[in-house]
Amino acid sequence: MLNETDLSEYKILGNVMLSVSSAIKGQEATDFEISIEDIFRKFFQHYTTAIQIYTHPTQIDTNGAIALVVDHSSIKVVTRSAIESYLTFFWIFESTIRNPEMREFRFSIWILTSLYWRVKLTGLSEEFAKNISESKEYIAKLEFDFKTLSIFSKLQSKDKTQCLKCIRSGRELYNRPSWKKLMEQSGIDPFFCQLYTYLCDYSHTGSISTMQIRESNTTPGQERFSKVPLQMNMIIAAKFIRGFGKFFDVANDTLEQHESASIVNFYAQMGETSLESLGIT
Repeated sequence: MLNETDLSEYKILGNVMLSVSSAIKGQEATDFEISIEDIFRKFFQHYTTAIQIYTHPTQIDTNGAIALVVDHSSIKVVTRSAIESYLTFFWIFESTIRNPEMREFRFSIWILTSLYWRVKLTGLSEEFAKNISESKEYIAKLEFDFKTLSIFSKLQSKDKTQCLKCIRSGRELYNRPSWKKLMEQSGIDPFFCQLYTYLCDYSHTGSISTMQIRESNTTPGQERFSKVPLQMNMIIAAKFIRGFGKFFDVANDTLEQHESASIVNFYAQMGETSLESLGIT
């Protein structure tokens, strides 16, 4: 289980996230910056949900006997979503910070692909159907603008066709590496890249996930299976906080002046070293 220091520092990282995001409130923002803030907020919600599940076990009344259940499966699933939120930010924004043309290209792919997925939905209310109709008009304009982007214009004809096919499928982000590959590219230690696939196993109900459910019949056992994903959350949170500051000077200033900046740096560096630093070798 997490010790008192771990729990305290988990909450501290959450407070730093609130501080840096609050620092940019009221400022004019571009579409890019609004989306960065939205992804950051999504990560924060996953981050806080995971620790809430851990610190507030579910009480189950079984014939008058109260059993406490720490839902480590949900912690792992939520942690996976948190990681993918950061990696989306990394792929679109952080990795392209010196290449604005690539950033606009990936950003447009991200927006268009989701919109195409949305308009494929059927059997919805009249109000939603009206929104879908308006979305189609918006998509047409966005796709027209997308085709004028310099990176798209430079693609070979067959690559343009493949790119548009991916976008219009509403599923596949064109030329986006796998999540595991993105973790490697973001500088995260290979051990944690492997651990990500373990979290995916829980999301997809792999046999390992069911075996560990069977093995964790006690509250201490459930807490033990929760420890590593929560520590991964702390590592990704620290990396995201530092990445967020690259796009907002006032957020970066807030981080540098924050009394807990050293804790952010510690966990960010931990994710870039090896598993010995977690004491789990």
